[in-house]
Amino acid sequence: MHYLAHTQSCSSVEQAIKCDFREPGVDILVLGKETALEFHALEPTGLKLLHKETIYGQILDLKAWKQPGADTSVIAVLTAFPHLFVLSTGGTSSFLRTVSSVSLVERSGRLSDEIPCLSVDTSSRCLLAHVYAGLVRVFPLGKEVKKKGRRSSTMRKEKEMGDEKFVLEEEVDLERGYNVVLPDLNVFAISLLALPSSYPPTIGLIQQDYTGQRVFKTYALDLSNKEFFADDQLLTRKSVRLEDYGSNTIISVKSSASVEDMEEKEEGVVIVGETMAVWISLLVPEGERKSEVTSTKRKRRDTFERTIGTKLPVSVITAYCQVEGNSNQFVLGDLYGTFYTLNIEKSTDNREKVLSLEIENLGLTSSAKCIVYLANNYLFVGSHFSDSQLVRLPVKPSAIDAMDVDDGSGSGPVAVGNKGKGKASDKLEVIANFTNLGPIYDFRVVDVEGVGHSHVVTCSGGFGQGSLRIVRQGVGLNELASFDFESVQKCWSFRSNKAGKADHLLLSSTHDSRILAFESSEGEEAEEGSVEELESFANFKFDAPTLSVLQLDSGTVVQVLREEIVFGWQGRVDGVKGFRDGSNWKHPDGKKITVAAAEGDYLALGFEGGEIALLRGTDPDQSKDLELIKSMDMSNELACLALSTIHGKTVLAAGLWNVHSVCLLSLPDLSLLHEQAIETSFPLRSVELSTFEDSSYLLVGTGEGTLIHYQFDENNTPIANTKKQIRLGTQAITFTSFESHEGSAVFVTCDQPAIISRGVDRFNYTVVGMKNVVSVATFDNVNYPSCLAFVTSDGVRIGKFDQLEKLHVRTVSLGEHEPKYLTYSPTLTAYVVLCYRTRLDRESGDEIRTSSIRLIDAITFEEKWSHDLDVDELGRSIELTRNSIGEEVVVVGTQMNCSMAGEGKAGRIRGFTVTEERTLVPMESVKVNGAVFALAALRDGYFAAGVNSRVVIFSTKGSAIPEKVSSWGGAILCISLSSLPDSNSVLVGDAFRSLILLDFNPETKKLEEVARDVQCNMTTSADMLNEDTFVGTEADLNIFTVQKPEMKEGKNELMDDNLMPRGAYHLGEMVNRIRKGTMVPQFGDRSKYNSLLYATSVGSIGVIVDLDEEASRILSTLERNMQNVLPTTGNLSVKEFRTFRQDARTLEPIGFIDGDLVERFTQLSEEDVRKVMEGATEHERLLESKEEIMTLIEEMIRLH
Repeated sequence: MHYLAHTQSCSSVEQAIKCDFREPGVDILVLGKETALEFHALEPTGLKLLHKETIYGQILDLKAWKQPGADTSVIAVLTAFPHLFVLSTGGTSSFLRTVSSVSLVERSGRLSDEIPCLSVDTSSRCLLAHVYAGLVRVFPLGKEVKKKGRRSSTMRKEKEMGDEKFVLEEEVDLERGYNVVLPDLNVFAISLLALPSSYPPTIGLIQQDYTGQRVFKTYALDLSNKEFFADDQLLTRKSVRLEDYGSNTIISVKSSASVEDMEEKEEGVVIVGETMAVWISLLVPEGERKSEVTSTKRKRRDTFERTIGTKLPVSVITAYCQVEGNSNQFVLGDLYGTFYTLNIEKSTDNREKVLSLEIENLGLTSSAKCIVYLANNYLFVGSHFSDSQLVRLPVKPSAIDAMDVDDGSGSGPVAVGNKGKGKASDKLEVIANFTNLGPIYDFRVVDVEGVGHSHVVTCSGGFGQGSLRIVRQGVGLNELASFDFESVQKCWSFRSNKAGKADHLLLSSTHDSRILAFESSEGEEAEEGSVEELESFANFKFDAPTLSVLQLDSGTVVQVLREEIVFGWQGRVDGVKGFRDGSNWKHPDGKKITVAAAEGDYLALGFEGGEIALLRGTDPDQSKDLELIKSMDMSNELACLALSTIHGKTVLAAGLWNVHSVCLLSLPDLSLLHEQAIETSFPLRSVELSTFEDSSYLLVGTGEGTLIHYQFDENNTPIANTKKQIRLGTQAITFTSFESHEGSAVFVTCDQPAIISRGVDRFNYTVVGMKNVVSVATFDNVNYPSCLAFVTSDGVRIGKFDQLEKLHVRTVSLGEHEPKYLTYSPTLTAYVVLCYRTRLDRESGDEIRTSSIRLIDAITFEEKWSHDLDVDELGRSIELTRNSIGEEVVVVGTQMNCSMAGEGKAGRIRGFTVTEERTLVPMESVKVNGAVFALAALRDGYFAAGVNSRVVIFSTKGSAIPEKVSSWGGAILCISLSSLPDSNSVLVGDAFRSLILLDFNPETKKLEEVARDVQCNMTTSADMLNEDTFVGTEADLNIFTVQKPEMKEGKNELMDDNLMPRGAYHLGEMVNRIRKGTMVPQFGDRSKYNSLLYATSVGSIGVIVDLDEEASRILSTLERNMQNVLPTTGNLSVKEFRTFRQDARTLEPIGFIDGDLVERFTQLSEEDVRKVMEGATEHERLLESKEEIMTLIEEMIRLH
């Protein structure tokens, strides 16, 4: 089976709403991100994530409203398949609660061509869902009863509607919904109009008629009879033909008029298209302003119907919002990131007649998918094609309300008003960016530094806002200072003032020691402090390497040398605060010191032969030396020591060389508390006693990079069944404890540095993006607060980790050039990027697209070279291959005559040789009869090209023109090609015929079909997990696996020519690319896993890992039990969501394990863990212990 989990969850924001969901009157921002809901608090420092909830369904729309009598709002969520549920706050017991849930599936219905949507009546009388063509589902939020009817005790509010009363209920019951037939099919937009409560709920829609013209229509809902009012009973206009054939947005303008003023006010809507915005009046007959609708026919007034229009720059409006406090002002955002304000100018008399529409260009932001007005002219812009943003509208001086907002740069809060507080702002101001990787068109897995730790480079974004994104696994260092010292091996910090901060660093090399003094005073800026290398310090020795530097609470600083220890006192010398010379101490028998540790005023020294000496510092004012308290012989050589206070008692941990055990000794008598045997064949190299929150742990590091840890009980004894063993690297491990923003943490120094922190019921191991780290010390200095000092092969660096994030994303903008496809050249240490440049003529609406190739340095990200393709030629694919003599060749596949409609009938294969001058030299191109949508490198100087329905093999010899060798034509459209390194097998992803396996024979120059998948999957991407297993994704958001048939016994041929189905699973995200690779370091047991990475259109990155049989059995049972036992938000079925679905067939999920689900096991309560372990029946019971399952899950987590 295959383990599938997210490394980066969906980052594209598809929906956003603001409501007081948690507390009355306190608004929060709710974001819909494909399959997750995020709840953000609106704080002075920006947005703060409160909660993230996984939704087992693709989120299509969100709407919020407040039920009568309720203190907080409820949220309706519409998902694919389709399903609708309503959420409310869960109070103190949980963050949210499912109020009601219902399936909207219509067996005979046809899904709407446009995105399904929700709409809520402004008077909270009904909720509308438009999912199927020709149908609307109406959900009454109350009941209509006769005047003399009995009132239910649960009913709160009444609204008169003519001869009847409309009574609203506290709780929403979606089971009361019913269908109403919609007369129109080709609907492009639909919404309940914001009319006063005296009107019945009225639907406005934009429909396209048989001539192609779009028409705005209204239909009034009769909630009593569950139908639309007849034409002769309508109180508003029936229909208006629209001049703009691209009209697709309805802005319902909510009137501020009271019921008494309704006779005087003008009601209407604004329809926005591609070239104009139109105001449409919705007038009603005089005397019929209230909805006293009976069966009696009334004569409609057919005069005084008005439309007012204004021109727009050619664009596609994708989002809008109303400016709070001004019902006549709206903000519009288009696909290309341009923002506009739409002002409805009205007369100043009581009627407020609409006079004109005014459009103003505000400037550029991200391409808007949704816009929410937050407060004080601040907007949240949710984007699919770029980073989401927090922006501020242009304001007058009187309207400026400064708000501290975190700009996301890690530099802390920024006062927006500081950028000209008190001055008018005439520009749209971007305050903060929120990273969005989507849509990811292509990516590569690259190890630029060659250290076995790869990162992902993506081509992300669109519509003029594309960029390269460098995605790294692990935490990054915010470097504040560096010093170039050679041959430094270790470092320690200490303070000269007993109550102050660290202000000295001692650096030790193989032959000597040196001390850096950081001169500064409290409140000084970092750049104002000076650093000085001291020639002497107390009685410290500079002509010998230092073993350790330790500081005692008494004010003593100890330099530990091999032969002795020397120490100085913190005190006053001639009335001046500072250091005074102390003394030295040697072992009476002259034994050499091997290890040392300190805690409080205790100093523990380890000597040759295994002897431990315990010393204690005294009051420096008494001018006494260190006092020897106790010594004992451990009868084994000491490997490491650690001193710490555990459960109120000071404990000494001593690691032994020969017997591979750790002895825990109590102080001050050094009596043995416990001896913990360590099961390892490698020597112990370090030990640490650490406390995370209320729990204490024994950490042991071995010589080959393995970490072993135990949890202590109340008696400071390691609990045997809490043992965990993790391989972090391949070299010796040492520990350094420090305090991070998230709490206690431990820095692990080895060939793959990492940080250990405590999560919910488990440890988090975060890879550090640094190399050649040999020593680490805490350094909490006035100029460098809460920092660490690092010794690397390049010198000494000082910095901090602002956040222990798992992923770090860097954006590399290429200006107007949008990256679409890329490859990586190790020889050039550069990315070769295929870019598009799109220009929109705002007058004519014409879109001009050109293509180019750009060489981007992989270290500096500077552009080194560029090459423009011909006019009307677009790059469709790019690949790095090698010619027959092993030289790198960059191959680009193009499509010619792109302005012509229909299938690409011409293209070119363009080759570029890599030169010693680190540039590319064009080769002569080869014309082909079609667009080159895919390329794949083969061995021996060959590569494959997918040209429309054919796969063509080319050879490259030196700088000569690529030569066609062979071809195969059994596909419809070759959308992807892939192969394994040093292989001549080609996996073809056909856009209509699933996967096909081909094999090229260099000797016979023949390309032959080996096997194919007979299912009709609309493939979007594919790759080889290994020689026999292939993974593909398709357009219905599914993922599947097929397997190569076995060979016939004793013959060199397959038993079957069909690829065998092995896995089927609904992912819920559109996968654009799958590639071989991983983002975590590969060593030890991790290298046994085959893995693929995939990237999606919503900005997520996931991993697919091939599991062995035992792990598959355990995790599949765990997944099934969690699905059956744990409740889901919206009462959605996990199994139903993961079911492989196409128009013609459905398959139960098989062959994949939902890693995101099973990893929740580490966060479950003890009661839920017990339920999952027991299962629903005896056959579902898990036989493994909780600790064994946790260990397996943690291993899976470390793989992504």
